[in-house]
Amino acid sequence: MELKNEMIQAGGIRLNVITAGPKGGPPVVLLHGFPERALSWRDYIELLANHGFFVIAPEQRGYGHSERPGKVSDYRMECLSLDIVHVMNHYQIKKANLIGHDWGCAVGWFLITIYPERFNKALLLSSPHWEVFRKHLLLNPSQALKSWYMFAIQFPKLPELFISAHNFKFFGEAIKKSAFNAPYPESELVALKKEWKEKSSMTFMLNWYRAMKDLKEKSPKGKISVPVTLVWGARDPFLQKKMAEDSLALCEKGQFILLENTGHWPHHENKIELSTLMLSLFGV
Repeated sequence: MELKNEMIQAGGIRLNVITAGPKGGPPVVLLHGFPERALSWRDYIELLANHGFFVIAPEQRGYGHSERPGKVSDYRMECLSLDIVHVMNHYQIKKANLIGHDWGCAVGWFLITIYPERFNKALLLSSPHWEVFRKHLLLNPSQALKSWYMFAIQFPKLPELFISAHNFKFFGEAIKKSAFNAPYPESELVALKKEWKEKSSMTFMLNWYRAMKDLKEKSPKGKISVPVTLVWGARDPFLQKKMAEDSLALCEKGQFILLENTGHWPHHENKIELSTLMLSLFGV
């Protein structure tokens, strides 16, 4: 399966985008999370493309070959989500199915809440709706404790030094320890470390977290109209299940899939289940 890699103009920023599959096929947008890349979806890009979907997987701003604005305010959710709208416009896509993990899931929640007319269905992995997350960070001490790293990241420079120490050794070990049902792929981790080092991109990736405090957008009144399937790892060390339940309460039509013995990386830990789910959800 040939994957096309191209730099496109997405509004005021240039993003590197991977596409595959027939352009006339039903479009699917895949959004990676922290600290991954568009190619972290490779198996699913090929799966969907082989089943006739037109797959679009952007490297989001600050990542990989995409442009990296210098201001923290450039990584507000409003900017991140509008990037994806511009990507869809570039490919002349009026409406698409959406898949997102971690920060890609967070952007996905924002997209289907603010731009519901642009999406058919959403398959979201391992992140709650932003208003639910904000509420739990403020009022739920146990979730705030699980999210301690988000507060630590707010400091300048020190997080970058710690994360990059000894060729990202401790950071890589933390990623491995948050996968349970299957090991985090070693080949992917090697590729990610190489990219983080060569692109010196960690500051820009962390700026996503640093911009969280600037999020002012509130959900429109009424429930989210886009059908949502939310996948959650029962052993995710970073996120409490209650946030998934509270997020789905914001949806007109929501499905919750809890994967036992699964951590923060369902797309790596549960490939068979996720592949089957994607194809059935999007009508194959």
